[in-house]
Amino acid sequence: MRKFEIGIIILMIIFTFIGINQAISSQYGNLARHEVRLIGNNTFLAGSMGAYRVITFDPASNKGIPGIAVKIYLNYSEKNKNDQNNYRSGIEVFSGRTDKTGSLNAKFKVPSDNEGTYKLVVVTGYDKNEIITDTEISIVKQFKIYLTTDKPLYQPGQIINIRALSLNLPGLDPVSEKEVIIEVMDGKGNKVFKQKGKTSKFGIASAKFQLADEVNMGDYHINAYIEKETAEKTVTVKKYVLPKYKIVFTKDKKFYTPGEILKGDLQVDYFFGKPVSNGKVLVKLSTFDFEFKQVAEIKGNTDKNGHFTFEMKLPDYLVGQPLDKGGAAVLLDLEVIDNADHKEISKKMIPVSKDALKIQFYP
Repeated sequence: MRKFEIGIIILMIIFTFIGINQAISSQYGNLARHEVRLIGNNTFLAGSMGAYRVITFDPASNKGIPGIAVKIYLNYSEKNKNDQNNYRSGIEVFSGRTDKTGSLNAKFKVPSDNEGTYKLVVVTGYDKNEIITDTEISIVKQFKIYLTTDKPLYQPGQIINIRALSLNLPGLDPVSEKEVIIEVMDGKGNKVFKQKGKTSKFGIASAKFQLADEVNMGDYHINAYIEKETAEKTVTVKKYVLPKYKIVFTKDKKFYTPGEILKGDLQVDYFFGKPVSNGKVLVKLSTFDFEFKQVAEIKGNTDKNGHFTFEMKLPDYLVGQPLDKGGAAVLLDLEVIDNADHKEISKKMIPVSKDALKIQFYP
């Protein structure tokens, strides 16, 4: 009796398994006949995260097939393309299964040391039902060069200290032991400096350029080259003197609304303490759209104590800037000329907002 019951149970399991297979086969088709569609980019940054959408479906019903095993290999050899037993010679970068819709979002790490053209092989299914789908991808290395100097303005005879920092994208790890060329062009376009070297293990290269006592004035263009990447920075070389007096600006409010009256005070004093009396004052008001444009100006003179007050009406409409969260700003150019015809200029940015209170949410 016990053997009979066991036999019945075994038959029930067998029939149940056959029924499930038939149901799966009728709903999703024969796995041996499934097809694969790949959706994704063919160019990746070295060291970044790559992704492909893998879709498995029954070509007869065009329905997705869930639960199919998916493996992705990189660096598949071209000469073994038709040999299904050699796809595992590559690097396995992903393993998973399709969801109930028959699709899978496969994310994988792109090797940081590789560059060039590679084969990406997607293997779906099991054993005799495996289907191998490959596509050609390009892995490229990109990096940025950040070129800086110790200051923006130089006089003849001074030294320009140049520093180039190169970082790989997207991980920002240093570009080390790479040949770098640093060049300097003077104000008339003549190449006056060139230095070859290598970046350090921190991705840094530096140079010192000694300006002669008699040089061409103007904007000097500094360039740094590493392989196919380049960076440029502009500095100014001209003779200048230290300011003789300072302009102290104060206003009645911290910020203003469009159309409001701006009340300002100037106090102008020499550095040895004496006020700049009867100095010529010019106040220019400019607004910013795609560039600064002057919209108003006021002229006058400082009193015997070096003091000057003014009032200016702000424009009724200003263009909001995305970096200021929709706020705007106006520029004040403050120019003072003393009795010896020496001119000093000070620039002030005045914030303008239509709202007295702003709320920002940071998730």
